[in-house]
Amino acid sequence: MSLTSRNRTLLGLFTSAALVAGCAGHRPHAGVTADLQPVSEHLRAQAYQCEGGKYIVVEQQGPDAVFLFLPARNVRLERTDTGDGRRYRSADGMTLRTAASKAVLTTPDGHRFRCRERHARSVIEDARLRGVDYWARGVDAIWALEIGPDRTVLFTRSNGKRRYFPTPESNGDPGAGNTHYRLRTDTHELEITIGEQGCDMHAEHAPYPTTTIRLTLDGTALPRGCGMALH
Repeated sequence: MSLTSRNRTLLGLFTSAALVAGCAGHRPHAGVTADLQPVSEHLRAQAYQCEGGKYIVVEQQGPDAVFLFLPARNVRLERTDTGDGRRYRSADGMTLRTAASKAVLTTPDGHRFRCRERHARSVIEDARLRGVDYWARGVDAIWALEIGPDRTVLFTRSNGKRRYFPTPESNGDPGAGNTHYRLRTDTHELEITIGEQGCDMHAEHAPYPTTTIRLTLDGTALPRGCGMALH
């Protein structure tokens, strides 16, 4: 297989600035950790960075199948028996083998690409596939927030607690910035202010345009954060 032929196949799989376009070669800077804690307790989706720096997203569909998200199409792959990790195959012959944090994607014409899971990106893509509208995290991942159509969840790393709030109507568009929420339960009050676009978040963590965000929980301001609209 020639390098030119292999690169053409890679370009055909990943040419898009949409769902799984990513940046390669960057390292996390101060204030960012790759070990982001998901708001949900279990991840159903994993994001893998493949050769060339692009991403694929794999969503579990029960114990025996996955959906593979590529820019051009979504592919369902069925699990096949293997003694080394898990192996999946699509109807047209595409295969995916996963073991721990690694994956190998093989196209129907035999081109093979090695990939590695990026946990921080998996957390974001899992939230998007669960229908979360807006996702954010604080400096050093001290907190994480999900705003969904029906409920908002705040996770604080210091005590491992998840606090659940009903999502109210806002006075703006979270993706455009300048949005304010005030959420209340019988025991907690959370104020959310989503500000201007262009918050400083590492590229691996930011597949979508970012905005600044500030939280106040029960009258106490939490460390600043960055967030993004997922839809």
